[in-house]
Amino acid sequence: MDISITRRNGFFKNAFGSRLPLSVYFNGQLITRLATGETQELQLPEEEGELLVGMSSADLGIYRSFDKQAVQVQRPVVSSQPYRLLPTDAPRSYSVRTRAWVVWDFMDLALIRPLCSRVFVIEEVLESSMP
Repeated sequence: MDISITRRNGFFKNAFGSRLPLSVYFNGQLITRLATGETQELQLPEEEGELLVGMSSADLGIYRSFDKQAVQVQRPVVSSQPYRLLPTDAPRSYSVRTRAWVVWDFMDLALIRPLCSRVFVIEEVLESSMP
């Protein structure tokens, strides 16, 4: 299944970790890293799955002593909600941005477990909105 994914550029679209690469996962497997403003064409297996973007503790330079397993396998510490993909969806274009609340997150609430999976959002790019 062929898709393209873009990491949005700009402060309000990319307020969290804009200088760090964003890891892209499909069915729990790391498939690529995406820099700010970059677009990549990806070839995914022809199967139903979940697309997820995030940053691991190694990406962020933090170590959580209570979550040693996550450090060892590099699971994302902050991420998006999983986005369900079907083989019938391809070819599609997606973009990744930081959620609006994170722009005003001066207390690092994004690192609290219930909120850490809601830092990024994956959105489908409609053909009419493409330049």
